[in-house]
Amino acid sequence: MAERRGKLRDDIWPQLKSKGASYWMRVLVVGFLGTLLGHLLTHVDSFGLREARHWVYQHISDLTNRQPLSGDIVIVAITDEEYWKGELAGRSPIKRDYLGALVERLCSADPNAARPKVIALDFDMRSPIVDGSLIDHPDYKVETDKLASSIAAAAARNCKIVLPRTLNCSVDPCLKESAVLDSYSFDPEHVTYGYINLPADIRQVPLGGRGWSPDGLLSFSQAIATADAGTINEPAAAIGNLPYISFIWPSRFIEGSKRFSAGELVPGTSRFKAAVEHKTMIVGADWSQYAYRRGKLTDLHQSPVGEIPGVYLHANYAAALIDSRLYRSMGRWVAMGIEAVLVAFVAVLFAVRLSPRDRVLYLSGAALGLVVVAYLSWQNFGLFIEPIIPIILLVLHWLYDENRHMRAELQRLSKARTGACA
Repeated sequence: MAERRGKLRDDIWPQLKSKGASYWMRVLVVGFLGTLLGHLLTHVDSFGLREARHWVYQHISDLTNRQPLSGDIVIVAITDEEYWKGELAGRSPIKRDYLGALVERLCSADPNAARPKVIALDFDMRSPIVDGSLIDHPDYKVETDKLASSIAAAAARNCKIVLPRTLNCSVDPCLKESAVLDSYSFDPEHVTYGYINLPADIRQVPLGGRGWSPDGLLSFSQAIATADAGTINEPAAAIGNLPYISFIWPSRFIEGSKRFSAGELVPGTSRFKAAVEHKTMIVGADWSQYAYRRGKLTDLHQSPVGEIPGVYLHANYAAALIDSRLYRSMGRWVAMGIEAVLVAFVAVLFAVRLSPRDRVLYLSGAALGLVVVAYLSWQNFGLFIEPIIPIILLVLHWLYDENRHMRAELQRLSKARTGACA
C-alpha cells in the first residue's frame, strides 16, 4: 500500500509542477474571485441562484430527524372571500374597525383559560408621514379609534396582543417609523410591539432587542414567541450572522388545521373553539392582488418552501424561536475557506491526466460529498454550510476545462491535416 501511494505521488507531482506558476496563479485568482462573488450574490436573485439555494437548503433540512412543528401557532388568514367579497371591499389600507372586531372575536373564546391567548396583527400600520408629523389620516380616525378600543378591551380580558412596527433601515442604525396607533396608550403587560421588516436572507430568523434595534424593539416573531412562551432563549449571534431555521411547508399548516380563514371562524362553532382556544394566532393577508382570484397573492416572498405570504414567514420564525429550532451559520470566512479548499481540489483534479469518465466520477463524488458534509453539519452540530455555490463552481470549471481540451484537440488535428496536405 505504501509503495502504491509513493508511486501515485511520484506520478502526480511532476504533472502538477509542469503546469507552471502562471497556471496556479490563475487558479488562485479565479478561485478566490469565484468564491467571493458567490457570497456577494447570496442576497441577489441572479440567474436563479436564490431559488437554487433555497431548493438545496430546504431539501437538506427536510432530511433531518427533527422536523419543524408549528406548536400552538395558528394562522388566521384574511382571504379573497373576506377581502374582495366581504365588508373589507378590497380597500387599502385595510379597514381597521374590521381588524378590531376580529381581535375581539378571537379573544372572546374560553375567557377563563389559564393560559392567555396571543393575537398578532401582521399588517403595515405605519403613518402616512413616518416622521410623526401626520400620525393618521383624518378619514380613518374613527375606525382607528375602534381598533384601539378593541385592543384595550382584549387586553382587559387577559389576551395578549402583538402589534406591528416598521423600521427604516435605509440609514444605519435603523430608525423606528411612526405608526397609526402611536397616539393610543395600552397596557404594556398585554400589548407589545415587534418590527415586521424581514431579513435580507429570508432563511434567517430576524432578531431584535437591546443592541439590535431602536429602543430594544423585538422582531415581530420574537414578540410573538415571547408572548406565547413567556420567555425564550435569546440566540447569541452577531448582527449580520443571524441563525437559520428549517421551514414548515404551507400545506402542513393547512393539513394540520393550523390555518383558518377569518370568515370561517364563527363563535359558538366547534371549528372556532378548536382554532382559537389556547392558541397563538397570527392574523395576516392571504388575498389576491388585483381582484377576487386575480393575480398572485399579496405580500409574497420567495422562501425555501416557495413563494408564500409574509404571515407564513412570521409563523415559521415564531415557531422556530419557541421550539429553539435554530441553526448557527459557520460564518462567511469559514464557509469561504471550505469552498477554497474545494476549488483547489478541482484545480488539482484537472491538472492531472484522467479519463473523462474518471473526472466526472471525481466531480460527482466531490459534489455529493459536500452535500453530505452540509447535512451532517446541520444534523449533528447545528451549523449551516452553503453548498450550492461550490457545486456551481464545480460544474462551470468542468465545462470550461472540457471546452479548453476540445479546442486544443481540434487545433492539433487541424495542424496535422495541414502538414499532411503540404
